[in-house]
Amino acid sequence: MPKKWKPIFEKSKYARLYVICAYNSENQTFIEKVKKKLIGFFDKIDFEIHFPSLLPVPSLYFAGKEYTIYHLISFERLIHREELVDVRIKTLHIEIKTQANGSPLVELDPGYVTEQQVVRSSLIEESHKIYLYKKIFAETLYYYEKGSYKPLIHTPKFFRSPDIITTFNDLRLIYVTS
Repeated sequence: MPKKWKPIFEKSKYARLYVICAYNSENQTFIEKVKKKLIGFFDKIDFEIHFPSLLPVPSLYFAGKEYTIYHLISFERLIHREELVDVRIKTLHIEIKTQANGSPLVELDPGYVTEQQVVRSSLIEESHKIYLYKKIFAETLYYYEKGSYKPLIHTPKFFRSPDIITTFNDLRLIYVTS
């Protein structure tokens, strides 16, 4: 009996989960509550960077709305990349519980880092985003080349900042060395 051909699938790799928290200084007291909820969902935080952003941090939901503080949190536990949808749904629940006047006090923007790319989740369909399921899309922000992440043509202006790219390069270094 002749051998049957089978496709060769690459072994599934884990990814490093991150969540960007965007908020204004008057809502800084809420970040500790948000972090506790994130830890409850995703376990121990092992990388965190928090600073007033040089560029305004654009809202995920409201055109023209911007935040002043950029806070990136990453977790010790690696995730399977297909978990991104469940991660996004959990962060949406946190945003819904921490809102005032019809908008979140802290916006959460989850995604993951791999050796070759940085991906974030989205609720909005655009031509460059890929539909996953449960109304969640994936958007590649960067690809890795010549020792650094590089933005793609559709990468939002905020993510083109050298400071933000440096932060993601740091996350990549933690990912590849762990």
